[in-house]
Amino acid sequence: MITSTPSGGAFKGPSTKQNFNHNHASAMAHSAHQRLAVAKALTAPKAPQVPGAVPVPGAPTVAPPPPGGSFKAHVAHAVAKRGVHVTVQHVHGAIDSLTQKGQLTPFQGNSLKQHNGPLVGQAGQNTMGAIANELVAPKVPK
Repeated sequence: MITSTPSGGAFKGPSTKQNFNHNHASAMAHSAHQRLAVAKALTAPKAPQVPGAVPVPGAPTVAPPPPGGSFKAHVAHAVAKRGVHVTVQHVHGAIDSLTQKGQLTPFQGNSLKQHNGPLVGQAGQNTMGAIANELVAPKVPK
């Protein structure tokens, strides 16, 4: 049961001695909404492939990360087997490149860069594979 306090807008949650106000409750709701939006973006199907985009022959396959493991570390490990050593910044650059090519939506790209846990399921495998392909693909000068 939530009880009002005489202060005018503050309230106490059940089984707590903390006072909360509307701003605090609003901030908690906003934070929960943001987490839900990131989770939806990470599980959404990826954007349609760009015409003419082809997988790189011999590109690394990325094994699923262990529970709690970072997908970025797994991508880096997979491309290291091919002799390409990358940092988190390189992985973020590959995500930006996929976003620019239309293979990821801007929201998905930003969500992936903020996410440090595993990517699960077939969609996660496809996403990690696309990032790995982008990291080992030969760069064509403009």
